[in-house]
Amino acid sequence: MLKTINLPNGIELKFDPDRHKYFRNGKEVMGVTKIAEMTGDHGWRIPWTAKMAGAQAESILLDVATSKIQIDEVNYQSYVQQIKKAHRSTSSQAIAFGHAGHGILETYVLWKMGRGPEPTQPKNDGLKAAIAPYISWSDDVNPDYISSEEVVYYEGTLHGQYFEYAGTLDVRFNLGTEHCIGDFKTAKENKRDYVWQMALYAAAVEQSFGKPVDKLFLFKLPKDGHEYKLRNIELDDRYRNFAPVLAAMKSMAFEIDRAIK
Repeated sequence: MLKTINLPNGIELKFDPDRHKYFRNGKEVMGVTKIAEMTGDHGWRIPWTAKMAGAQAESILLDVATSKIQIDEVNYQSYVQQIKKAHRSTSSQAIAFGHAGHGILETYVLWKMGRGPEPTQPKNDGLKAAIAPYISWSDDVNPDYISSEEVVYYEGTLHGQYFEYAGTLDVRFNLGTEHCIGDFKTAKENKRDYVWQMALYAAAVEQSFGKPVDKLFLFKLPKDGHEYKLRNIELDDRYRNFAPVLAAMKSMAFEIDRAIK
């Protein structure tokens, strides 16, 4: 079911939470994450996929060697599929972990804003460890929370090319006189495209709410033994000017794809 989002500047969006897609006037709007991915280094995906397949194959072969399973002319195909899809299983678990962590912290922020109940402790030990540093930081600095899971939108024109995009911002808050936005990440390391993602959010926040953003915060939550990292970046006009250009380029990419098909 589509959810209607009415922004203060009069823009009305439709949001599909199941597919995480945005629409305006019946047309799909580009998402922030896909735009920011243009700036990322994705070469790691091939060796990582091979590593996951290799680990699955090793597990299956060990079971064969120790006679825990028997492979024959018929059932071998099922094991082949397990090896082929090993990376998907790992990715699905990572996505589920990320969604759960975001959900708990969303509840926490809303509670701090007086808009919901206090979140219960998660049953999963990994999730407990993941959210603890952020909650500790929040208790220490006591940010003045403005929103959690807030949909933002941007539209513009560059050299005659119209473009628009939307996204859901994890958290927005004030620290003293500074207007800040933040994103929760559960990957092993911070990545370049995370910063561009935040810059795109910042441009949309400034256009949607008419208030300049001062700082971008990345909260890299600890997972699988990796440390918690808090990074904040001063937002200047370089980010403000370059981030929308990425969206314009992505918009042009759609036209180029149609032209070369």
